[in-house]
Amino acid sequence: MGASKQSFMDQREIEELNFAEQLAFEEKGEKLSTVQLGLNAMPELIDLEIQQFENGDISSLDLAIKFRGYMDKFKSLSEKMDEWIVEKRISISDEADKYPEGYHGYKIYLQSRETPNYKHIAKWIELEKAKKDFEEKCKLAFKLVQKGGLNVDESGEEIPLPIIKTTSFIKFDTVKK
Repeated sequence: MGASKQSFMDQREIEELNFAEQLAFEEKGEKLSTVQLGLNAMPELIDLEIQQFENGDISSLDLAIKFRGYMDKFKSLSEKMDEWIVEKRISISDEADKYPEGYHGYKIYLQSRETPNYKHIAKWIELEKAKKDFEEKCKLAFKLVQKGGLNVDESGEEIPLPIIKTTSFIKFDTVKK
């Protein structure tokens, strides 16, 4: 099946899901916006696309790129919404105060947090530098041990080795044109 035909079929299936979902909400006297319908259809869309991969209709690389696009868009939208909520936090809190038992399943209240910052203190700066120097010393000792050397410093004192945790992941770098 061609890519454009498959895309058309996917869109039709999503529209059918949206229509069915809208009918279910209308039966309860509610109505969903187009945005809500789109968001509610996303799990089904993703499941459909995974099924396309499992059926051999799309490669894992193509699907990963598609999912990465979704994730980038969701991240951007999430940041925009978070920014708006932070900007409007006082009015949101004032309105939420009218509903002490909660509102639409949420108990909303304004909180504050104090975070101390020590970066301007000379002793702190000195200790941070000592910590970084020690970390570098331990990393070098680890590399030396990997090459068959000993993990000791100039005075013969043993240098503790770091515990190395290895993880793997897919990295997406944008190709510069």
